[in-house]
Amino acid sequence: MSARADWHNEYGTQFSPRISMLYKPENWTVRGSYGKGFFASIDISYTFDSVETSVTLFSSDVENVTELEGINQQLTPSYKSVRIINSPGQSEIRGAEFLLRYRWNDIKLTGSYLYTDASKQSNSGIGRVPLTLTPEHSAGAVIMWEEHGSHLVGFEAYYTGTQHLENNPYRDRSDAYWHLGLLGQITVGRISYFLMQRTYSTYDKQKRIH
Repeated sequence: MSARADWHNEYGTQFSPRISMLYKPENWTVRGSYGKGFFASIDISYTFDSVETSVTLFSSDVENVTELEGINQQLTPSYKSVRIINSPGQSEIRGAEFLLRYRWNDIKLTGSYLYTDASKQSNSGIGRVPLTLTPEHSAGAVIMWEEHGSHLVGFEAYYTGTQHLENNPYRDRSDAYWHLGLLGQITVGRISYFLMQRTYSTYDKQKRIH
């Protein structure tokens, strides 16, 4: 249990309490928490030999969340110029994250999946619309082969699903895309040599922003 108080000369005093509970029966771990302003989630973890899994459920209500907005949209349709604004009303963010870790000798495998249901009040004040640039589905996988003090080789792949776009003259949803990475490191004496290559899936600049 904890609490935090902040004072601001323009926005006044903000009080943020937080309560957490942990239950750990054998290989399972169950944690629940409630917080105002900073963090609130429930996560369940399970560990068996070299396998570790966890599921996290989260829920947040944010007043006047910040978003990016294009500037001079008719003059710069590629959205190279943006500004930060506060959305009206309350944004609601709900979701769940699944994480899996597996280790076999010097090889480590990590996989994750994130589901997000995020919405905000519409500009008209009637109904709700999806939160801009917030993918509903995203996932990732990383595999590493590492021998400490000798070498490291890894591959990573991250998936980002479609996202809601605002004020886009071409479409109202983006395409999904992949982010792939390959990295390696070798240590000779006290010197380590590191190499990384990253690749994004191709996209049409006039149709998607990410």
